[in-house]
Amino acid sequence: MSKPGSRAKKPASSPEGAAPRRARSAAPRIAEAHAKSEVAEPVTTGDGAPYRLPADLRIGSAAEVYAGLAALRGEVLIDGEAVAKVDAAGVQAVLAASIQISRSGGRWRWHNPSAVFIQGAAMLGLGESLRLP
Repeated sequence: MSKPGSRAKKPASSPEGAAPRRARSAAPRIAEAHAKSEVAEPVTTGDGAPYRLPADLRIGSAAEVYAGLAALRGEVLIDGEAVAKVDAAGVQAVLAASIQISRSGGRWRWHNPSAVFIQGAAMLGLGESLRLP
């Protein structure tokens, strides 16, 4: 029973009729990092040198991975063998960069994507979009 004149505490939920809070996306930070990248001219990887994804492909490295991959042109070989940790931001960064490579007339393919990366992409429903085995 509450004391006279005291107010009952409201639950810590959102106000009635308010839209639920949405999770923040890494996309704006990825786009910002790409815009700020210091690559003056696109890098041509016609020599077949692979772009090696980091072992920790989570939100902390997503912007850097996107900027590095999206700047590549020509034949791009993505080496995913080392990926041991991945989250949605990391998978999305690779997908967004692969789309950018394709739109710029380049072609990309995988070299040994790790089981961790394949599983992470599959959990997000992006395995087919990323052309994973």
